[in-house]
Amino acid sequence: MDGEELYIDMIHEEESPKQGCSKPVTVTASNGKQYILKNNMVKYPDEDSATDQDAEFFQEALVSEIATKLDVPTPNYVAITIDSETLASFPNLRWKYQFSIGKYFATEKLPNIGNDLLSIWNLAITNNQPYAIRGWHKILSNIINKNVIPSILCLDFYTLNFDRFTNAGNILFQYQANGKWIVSIDYGMCFSNPYWKPITINSNLCKKSDLLNINNPSVNPQICQSYPANMMLWFLNASAQHGQRSKWKYGFVFDSLQREISFNDQNPFNDVVTNIETISDLDLVNIIGSIPSEWVSGGNAQKEAYTGFLNRQKGLIKPFIEYNITQNMFTNYKGGQIEWHRGKNINTQ
Repeated sequence: MDGEELYIDMIHEEESPKQGCSKPVTVTASNGKQYILKNNMVKYPDEDSATDQDAEFFQEALVSEIATKLDVPTPNYVAITIDSETLASFPNLRWKYQFSIGKYFATEKLPNIGNDLLSIWNLAITNNQPYAIRGWHKILSNIINKNVIPSILCLDFYTLNFDRFTNAGNILFQYQANGKWIVSIDYGMCFSNPYWKPITINSNLCKKSDLLNINNPSVNPQICQSYPANMMLWFLNASAQHGQRSKWKYGFVFDSLQREISFNDQNPFNDVVTNIETISDLDLVNIIGSIPSEWVSGGNAQKEAYTGFLNRQKGLIKPFIEYNITQNMFTNYKGGQIEWHRGKNINTQ
């Protein structure tokens, strides 16, 4: 992240994205670049007032850094400051978009992003149109950088990002001279939810610090992922809550992405799993230490919880991939031996 203090010079209201509950705003910052500015105060359709998603910006920054480390294509991000002068200059920020004084997460606006994907998605999912589902698969089948799909999926497994698997708004397609390229975005819903403070889930009090402590036997095993089977159950339950489990495994987006993974020549997850396993405690400490303090609502306890979780979780990705293979979650796997770096082999035939 650029360390320069950035402010808003212009709001592009006609370009502001309409997708997503956070209703982000397109702005030009004081460095002359355009960004997609997010708000952590979110009002959901069934709520009377906005809710402070107090871990959202922290998670966005943390997973963006991990994505970059894993060579997952993702936009650069910055922190943009909104002060009293900004609110006075742009009253719509306060009254229309519900921003207040603070430091906000923003991603650099990418050029040549296609705008037809969400309409196809809505036809495919909301209206269950078969031709739209075929159209969605065709778009994915024609992307240039299919080689990054295993890395995107492993990033989501590593950070418990169920939201990608059921939400087409969390991937973009960038049109370049040689074709369409997939880009990964939106990490606020990683680690199960965008909150650090205790919240109520299904009438039970859920603390993020407990959720991240995978060695805590008191945590519901369907939520706290200690073993591959439980981790799979967690993703399946998340998919079921969105009405997508029975048809599309972990979700429509997951199913579409996994269809483009080839097992013909080698284990497609080899390199990314190795890269995840080599993320050190120092790497995580440095990444988390670089996140603006305003986004760390839980102080040192929050930093330690995420560091501990990610250190433990990185050792579960390989067995989780193996377990997914045995459960037929990857369409193009036809049996045979799966080889891993450092001499580890399994035979799943």
